[in-house]
Formats: sequence, C-alpha cells, structure tokens
Amino acid sequence: MNKLSFFPMPYPDELFYSVLARYHLLSGNSGYKSTTFELFNTYNAAAIVDLNSHLNTLVQKIPSKSSLTEDEIIAKHTLFPFYAPFLPKERSEKVIECMKSSRGGSVHNRVGIVSSNVKTPSHLRFCSACLEEDLKVYGESYWRRMHQIPGLLICQKHHEVLSNSEVIINRLGKREYILATRKICTNVGTIELSHRIREQMVSLANRVKQVIEGKYESKDRTFFSKRYADILKSKKLMTEGKNMLREEIYRKFNEFYEAEFLSLTQSTLDNEDWVTNIVRSTKSSDHPIRHLIFIGFLQTDFEEIMSDKKLYAPFGEGFWPCLNPAANHFKQKVIETVLITRCIRTKKTLGTFKCTCGFYYQSYAPNNESLDIYKADKIIRYGETWEEKLRELVDMGRSLSIIARELNTAPYILKKLAYKLNLDVSWRTARKDRKKMSFKEKQLKYRKLWIDNMKINPKLKRSDIGKIYNGAYYWLLANDREWLDSILPAEKLTNKIFSDWNQRDIELLDKVERIIMEINTSDQPVRRSIPEVSRRLGMNPDIFYKHIRKMPRLNEFINNAKESMEEFQLRKLHWAFHQLRKHSTFISKAQLINKARISGIQSKIVVCEMEYLLSGIHTPS
Repeated sequence: MNKLSFFPMPYPDELFYSVLARYHLLSGNSGYKSTTFELFNTYNAAAIVDLNSHLNTLVQKIPSKSSLTEDEIIAKHTLFPFYAPFLPKERSEKVIECMKSSRGGSVHNRVGIVSSNVKTPSHLRFCSACLEEDLKVYGESYWRRMHQIPGLLICQKHHEVLSNSEVIINRLGKREYILATRKICTNVGTIELSHRIREQMVSLANRVKQVIEGKYESKDRTFFSKRYADILKSKKLMTEGKNMLREEIYRKFNEFYEAEFLSLTQSTLDNEDWVTNIVRSTKSSDHPIRHLIFIGFLQTDFEEIMSDKKLYAPFGEGFWPCLNPAANHFKQKVIETVLITRCIRTKKTLGTFKCTCGFYYQSYAPNNESLDIYKADKIIRYGETWEEKLRELVDMGRSLSIIARELNTAPYILKKLAYKLNLDVSWRTARKDRKKMSFKEKQLKYRKLWIDNMKINPKLKRSDIGKIYNGAYYWLLANDREWLDSILPAEKLTNKIFSDWNQRDIELLDKVERIIMEINTSDQPVRRSIPEVSRRLGMNPDIFYKHIRKMPRLNEFINNAKESMEEFQLRKLHWAFHQLRKHSTFISKAQLINKARISGIQSKIVVCEMEYLLSGIHTPS
C-alpha cells in the first residue's frame, strides 16, 4: 500500500470532511475521484460530512511522521462523540468498527439519525466571526463540528447565529469535497433570534460542547431514564410510583423554553410526546439534542447526569443511624443503604432502613421541614438483638414501664411481643393469659352483657346504649344483627324532616334535580351517585339510603340518573379527549388516561372507546 507524500493536520474541532477537502486542494488533483482513490484505495468511498468511514485504510496511508490515529479522528473530528453517550455500549462499539472499516453504509442507521424526527442541517454552516478569525490566524478557514450539530443554530464561541453556506449537503456529489472559503460562505439563510432565545441557544451550545469534549462512556436508555426520574422526583414532578405529573411538567417546560426556541430545535411537544419517551425509556430513539434540551429544563448539566452523584436523596446521603436501643451501636450511622418507596396509604415518600442487627424501621421523607434522621415513624422488625434484650429484662424482673422506657417501646407493643415470644411475664394484661373464645362463647357473653345493661338502664334509647357499650354493640351489630334488632328498644324518628314522606319526596326531588343538573354541567366530571347527591344535600349517606324507598318519586329519579363506574369512565374519557384537543393535535394513550384520571381499567367497553377516540386523531384524513 503506497503511502501519501503528505497529509494536512486537522485544526481544532475541524470536521474530517474539511481536512479531506484541504488535502484535495493541496494535492493538485483535477478531480475528486482521483483524490478518493489516493486516500482510500477505492473509488467507492463516499464523501460523508458527519460520520466518516474507511479510516483504517486512510491512517495506514498517512505518512509515518503523522501521529493521527483512527480513534483520534473519530473522537476529535467527527460527530460521533455527540451521539456516543446516548447509544448502548454494544451499538457504539459497532459504529466505531464500521467507521474504521469500509462498512460505513449502516452507520447513520445504527446511530439513529435516519429514524429521528430531528433532521440534520440542509447546508454546511459557518460562523462569520470564526471565518474571519481563521483567515487571520491560519490563512484559511475550515468547517467546524460544532456548527453542524442538528438543532443548534448558534456559535458556542462567539454567540453569533450560524449561517447557511452555499453547500447543500444532500446535493453534494458522492465524492465531492468543498472548502469553507469566502466565496462559499456567503450568509445564505441567516435568521434573527430574540435576546431570550439567543440565551437559551447559547446555553444549549455549552451543553453540546460539554458532550463532544467530555469523552463520556456510552449508556443505555434505562440509565438516562432513571437519572431523569430521580431529578423529577426531587422537584416533586414524579411520584415514588414513577407516575409523571405530565400536565405540570408540560406547563413548566413550556414556561421555561420559548415556543420559537423549541420550534428551531425541532423539539416542540405539539405532535410528539418526546419528553415522556425520554423519561419512560420507550423503544423509540431519542435524539441527543432533545436530551440536552431536557437536561437544561431540569437545571443540571451533562457532567452531573453522567456522574455517580445521587440526584434524588429525600433522606440525605448515607450513612444512616440504627435506632435499636438494645444494640451497642444505638444511634450510630451504620446503615449503608435505604430503600425508597411510596406509602400506599398516605402516598408519601417512605424510606426503609435495615440494620445488620436485624432492626428495621421506616420513616417518611419530610416535605418542607428539616430531616430528622433519628426519628422512626414505624418499626418493621425488632430483630434478635432487641428480642434478646427484652428476654434479659424480663428475667431480671423489671416492670413493664421500666422496660418500655429502656427499649423506647410502647407498653402495648411490649405485651404483644412478649406474647409472641412466649415470655413468662407477670403483666396482668399479657395476651398469653387470655383464653381464646369461640364464636358461640362470644355470642353468649355479649348477649348477656347487653341484656344486663338494658336492665340497669331501661329508659336509655338504642343510640345511647350503643355509645355507652360500644364494644358489645358493634360485635352484635356485625355478627348477631337479627337478635340485636329484636332486643333493642323500638326506633324513634325524632327528626321532623321525615315526618311527612310524601311532602319530603316532592321537596327533595326538586333539589336533587338541580343537583344532577349541576353535576352534569360542572367543569370537571363528577360521578352521579347517591353518596355525591346526599353529600350536596348535607345529609348522611347512610340515612339517605335507609329512607329513600319511602320516597318513590325521588327513588325512581335517582335510579335513572345515577351512573355505573363504567358509564362514569366513558364520560370522563370524552371530557378529557375534548380538553386535550384544545391544546394539541397529538394525544397519547398515557395523556388521555392521566387527564381522565382513570386507573385500573377493567371494562372492555372503556378500552375500546379509548382506542376509537385515539384512532380518530392518529389516522390521516
């Protein structure tokens, strides 16, 4: 293989395409075809602007005194470093392999450029200030990588808007190398940017430079999804269950960025929900420029995203203390990790801390108040060390109150644990001393207690008896209702409002008709149900249920007006659909479900209706 007699050394941030264009000029070749063969030993190597190939062959032909390598060309003079951090490691390695070899035809597809909605620039671009500066310093200018980034319209160095040259990329000949000269760079198609959009574009340019010069490892989609989710959680824009608060995110996102900026960077949310795709790590590819726009919205930088730093730490950064009073490391920070989940009951962020001594406890993350790491909201497991200490104190004959203070545990919990551990204690209410009664024994016990109490207080009303002897009352109410109703005093309706049921039927019917009309015309869907109607009437739902049969007109009207859960979900779907259509022509399934606030859809009718609504906007007319 014949060596080249010379090869120009690349300038800082110069596209390798530009280096080859300078070689063509200096070689004196009359045609590009000859230059291509000299460089690559083939006529088939295409003149690629962003991601070159055939690099192995070229480097072997470069004069020995040159230190230029394939890896240096890829890292410093192609756009590969811009895409690499966002590619899975295996795919990134495959792209490098193809760029070094003659199999460069698949590179753009592997990187995701072909399928992306963010399109590459139509022209080779330049900065006027860079052009003049180059001519003074080097006597010639060149095409820079930073000026050819899709979606970036400003020079990171001079903060000037980039201009389109006369070189139209998709009209370049297969082996055509064109220099960045004054004649070619004639300010074709320059746009004007407002001050705020210029600031946002400069900020984006700084992040692009950070990526290109950072030498970051390739990461898969799951890595970025998790990092974004952590920041959204820290900003209260995502729940512990990883449910995005989409409306709030979109509102803040559109407030943060100017609409024109998003349009210029090909990143509006009008027809594509790319923000959800990035956070949810869906199968569709995400363009690096959109990652960097979203990182800007999160008010962090790429270095922090790629670091090992915890981006979400509602309980601070470890270590955490063990709160086991029986352990010799009590209140010492020996717990290394915390499991963060969401409490099903309170919906709050919950941390579970597990110590090697077997003591597990949980704490809620603070909202606005300062974090108290020495406070446990719930003890999950006491562990062997704590239980051994309890046995020791019991054997020493310590009282319940003393043990409770020493182990920092409520007395009633100590009783339960003593019973569970089968400890021989003298506490009179210890559960192990209680004899478990059968249903029949409980029934006889509570019946006798109820009868005795009624004999003592014969004039008490049934409601008063229930309040005084509520333990027996509620057990009999749940397990022996017929007997209880037969033995109780006759129920007396003292509320005059129900004395004339016919009149009451007419009065309530008029009110309920107005309530149903209010529900139907409310801004947000409310289910037409008896509990909702009774609430708006200011009545107890139980009483309403109990007496509604005495009012036939009202009963018939409500039975016709109330809706099942399926009917309510269908109505919410249509409401949400029309609301979303006011602001966007594209509606995703997740957006529709979130707006309608429907969870756990079981009905096939609701699912079909949702698919029908979405198909109507996603099918071209």
